[in-house]
Amino acid sequence: MVQVSAFFSKMIAYITVVFLLIGAFLGAGKVDLPELPETADASFAEEAYPAQYKKTVSSPAVRDLARLLDADASFPIPGIPYAAVATDGGAISLCDSMTPQGVCFAGENGEYLLISAYCNDEAFENSVYHKDIAEEKHESVIYILDASDGALLSTATVDSYSAAAKANKTGAPPHAGGIAYLDGYLWIAKTNGILAVDLAQIEALAESGEKTGRLRCAAAKETFFGTDGEEIAEYCSDEAISAFRLDTRASFMSDYNGLLLVGEYQTEDTAALAAYEIAFGDGGMTMREQFRAEIPLHAQGAYILDRDGETYLFVTCSNGARWTGELSVYRLSVDGANAEKTALAAKIPLPNLCEDLDVKDGKLYICYESAANVYYAWPEAADRSLLPCDRVTAIDIGGLLG
Repeated sequence: MVQVSAFFSKMIAYITVVFLLIGAFLGAGKVDLPELPETADASFAEEAYPAQYKKTVSSPAVRDLARLLDADASFPIPGIPYAAVATDGGAISLCDSMTPQGVCFAGENGEYLLISAYCNDEAFENSVYHKDIAEEKHESVIYILDASDGALLSTATVDSYSAAAKANKTGAPPHAGGIAYLDGYLWIAKTNGILAVDLAQIEALAESGEKTGRLRCAAAKETFFGTDGEEIAEYCSDEAISAFRLDTRASFMSDYNGLLLVGEYQTEDTAALAAYEIAFGDGGMTMREQFRAEIPLHAQGAYILDRDGETYLFVTCSNGARWTGELSVYRLSVDGANAEKTALAAKIPLPNLCEDLDVKDGKLYICYESAANVYYAWPEAADRSLLPCDRVTAIDIGGLLG
């Protein structure tokens, strides 16, 4: 029954996309951006495109989303259309290229909703704040929101350069991806590793009243081990950065029963989700792989949930701005170092460019990058996001699983 329902849902989504594409080619005009200020001390934190959001969630292409959506628990994503970035020198620089990526709840009781975003440098020629495409792009940020009402508390720049890179002015700022909260740290997937930020820094910034600030990554010597106990990677951090390098490409993350899940985005061959046990000791911190599972290509986020005696794997997938995304839910069997998907429990279409996800209080929270300027405001109509979503959407898990 699930396969039949999924087939018809996909067919309706494809047909709707065709009509949306025809509408785009028939002359959809430029997007009316909210006014961009010359200066500002805080990121834009309102609804960027409220009318378009209503059209998106009511579209037949994502009709299951409308059925399962908890509108009161869905929050606007800050930084669209501009973010206030605290630079290393203390000044505030505005960025209209921030592109949302990760989402997670953090704190003892999940009192903070955190969203990561990176500065997309592929379309600087459209930027108000970057007239020269060769100008150095901004570092990534973490939006710190009050989880009770979605209010933006602060925009935190991730101090993610190593001291050597700063001294030599080499390389672009790392691309922050998915995020997870575990063991008192915010874990951030980056271009070639993982960053860790002590929650105390986030709490201090959130409680300070400061609209912007900077987060300093943990500094330590870290060693990683595979499931067979063999050391697979080691990274000695300097005073400014701690980057954990794994044998799984870190694109997105989540937590599961005290384990850190690290997933990789791949477009061909296979993609994996690996679970790591984190241990703290006198010698620093170690991470040992416990199990791994194969996940779909084009995966953007993954979460494992134990519910009613079953283990479920939730995966979001996206294949560009012109096609709907997809949420797939699998029954998962974990046996030692192997985890196998045993059956498809549910599948629904999502707005395009769906990203990371997290779970809290029976709801699945999904982040999107489709309303970012680089995908919605700047492209010509034929290349623009079909179903831009400027919110973190909350989906009822009970209704999703039936």
